Amino acid sequence: MNVIKDFLLQVALIAMPVFGHQMPWEKNKKAIMTVLWGIALVACMTFPVGYGMQFRLDIRIIPLLLGFLYGGIGTGLSLTALLLLFRLYLGLDVGFYTTMLTALCGIPPMVLFRQAFLKGDLRRRMLIACSLAGFYCLMGIGWSALLRGFALDNLKVQAVQLLCVLLTTWVAVRLNDFVHEVQFVRMEAERLRTISALTSLFAHEIRNPMQATRGFLQLLDDPSLSEKKKQYIRLSIGELDRANAIIGDYLSFGKPASAQTSIAELAHELNRAANVMQPYVANQGVSIRTLAYPACKASVNPQQFGQLVINLLKNAIESMPEGGEIELSCMPDGDSAVIRVKDEGVGMTPEQLERIGSPFYSLKESGTGLGMIVCYQIVKQFGGKMTVESEYGSGTDVTVRLPLIEEEKRIE
Repeated sequence: MNVIKDFLLQVALIAMPVFGHQMPWEKNKKAIMTVLWGIALVACMTFPVGYGMQFRLDIRIIPLLLGFLYGGIGTGLSLTALLLLFRLYLGLDVGFYTTMLTALCGIPPMVLFRQAFLKGDLRRRMLIACSLAGFYCLMGIGWSALLRGFALDNLKVQAVQLLCVLLTTWVAVRLNDFVHEVQFVRMEAERLRTISALTSLFAHEIRNPMQATRGFLQLLDDPSLSEKKKQYIRLSIGELDRANAIIGDYLSFGKPASAQTSIAELAHELNRAANVMQPYVANQGVSIRTLAYPACKASVNPQQFGQLVINLLKNAIESMPEGGEIELSCMPDGDSAVIRVKDEGVGMTPEQLERIGSPFYSLKESGTGLGMIVCYQIVKQFGGKMTVESEYGSGTDVTVRLPLIEEEKRIE
């Protein structure tokens, strides 16, 4: 019973870096987290579970593992060095050699599986973390039996340690995800309040020159013009009207959404948005490849959906200064219509990706970050979900999932 109590004390020592990882500090965050994980690691080793005459067990693997997975290879290697130095300070004995050999075997998988951990969903992250923690513990048990000799009583305590490590790892990853989600919801509410306060300041001034431009375009629509030029004028007026409606949406950001939705064929809307962007992409040396299935239908506001796609296309185009191809697709996936905008641009670092959608944060020099906030808001209004995946130097992949309207439901 005392062994379990000692392990519970070790679990309590892990809580500090788990909650500290979600603190809103931006400057030197990695250094601060390295210190917190280091403190937890040293604390676990300072208050170990003692049994027998010379055996000491702890769950130092947890802060070490979290440091590698969340902090990066540099953080993980720093914690490894701290682990070995502190264990050497405790004594140059068989335990030190066991620790060193266990680290040599258990740390390489952490480095190899870190990217898979970061890109996976919650279930996959918990599976990877628990597998890595279990492998590290098994290596420790194996080296301990090899260097100290096998004893059944020792194996029983080591089995308790293994179960405690697996359970603590599962809780730590799940808790980290939950705290991150709560923080995201809080920040999202703050973003919307900021947008609501800002938009009314400039929206009215933008409308005045837009109305003047619309009036002159109408005057230019002379019957003697060619049909192609008339089409350009009508398209320009339509886009000005759409922009005017968008400004109206900005002004009502803090109010409940009231836009009327209808069942729309998403393939038609994607093609329309791609056609609107053709003059822009031609000047940038970019091409748009559209792949859309007619079976994709969803309940959306066509005007807002067009705004969503154009915003995403514009971001993709601006991320490819050297040109390239954008993949614009829509296909059914179970009960969802999946819209993807995939580019071959510069991509984003994990730090940049984490801040995407924040007001005033933009990768463009003159950007405000409002475009992505609008996209998130529109998707949420349609009852969908938008995710962004990106890797620096390899492009960005934006996925929008909307509830799919099946044909038989549409007829009813």
